[in-house]
Amino acid sequence: SADSTCSPQAFSPTVDPGTVPVSGRFWGSSTDSEAPAGNASGVRALGAWPRSVLCTVRGILYEEDAMETHESSVVEPGGRYTIAERLQWETDEQWELINGIAYAMSPAPRLIHQRLLGKLFTQLSNQLNGKPCEPFIAPVDLYPFPDAEDERADTVVQPDLMIVCDPSQCREEGVFGAPDWILEILSASTAWKDQTEKKLVYQQCGVREYWILNPDNLDLIIYRRDGERFGPPSGANLANPTALGVLPGITLSGQPVSEES
Repeated sequence: SADSTCSPQAFSPTVDPGTVPVSGRFWGSSTDSEAPAGNASGVRALGAWPRSVLCTVRGILYEEDAMETHESSVVEPGGRYTIAERLQWETDEQWELINGIAYAMSPAPRLIHQRLLGKLFTQLSNQLNGKPCEPFIAPVDLYPFPDAEDERADTVVQPDLMIVCDPSQCREEGVFGAPDWILEILSASTAWKDQTEKKLVYQQCGVREYWILNPDNLDLIIYRRDGERFGPPSGANLANPTALGVLPGITLSGQPVSEES
């Protein structure tokens, strides 16, 4: 289709039944026609693509391999690191570690990403003012697992937005333990990670609700905890006020933004 291409090679999407987009849009497929039939709620399964493949889907470029470090002055490609080692890196760059693998938080997100992120953070700050829950905007380190202070601990991430309702989790170094709610805004270099590796981290550590937002069309994928894992995802669009399931009375909404506005 005109707004959906992939290079350097064509591929057939594989289905991850635990991840779906909304409104019938098929994120991660080379064409909408390749999308499998929708489920009972009318949403369709997400397609996965091979590593190192560039895809433009609905105007968003997804570069899966761009997330990992390449020729960095502080880490070696293919290496594995601990939180303790990360703290020793003499660099101004932001890094995430997931199971010891270093992910560069650069280049900086697009303006559309940052404008939308700022507007959503402002909404949360206003609504949570005077309440025990506190919102945080990236870059704030999240140490999701109880072993964060162990010298072998190897996972620390920086969600775009998170809400923490237990003040004891907040320290000078960052947030320790699962936030109540997390939102990630997709970008070219993080889309794959947000929908796979980070989703698994958030599920394992006990995050109660996880939103994934497409900044170009405001489509949302929403995961809510069901026992020990996330339940089936639901879809929404942030053009309409959308309630946070874990915080009654708190809603978010957005309007399309552009690089220029």
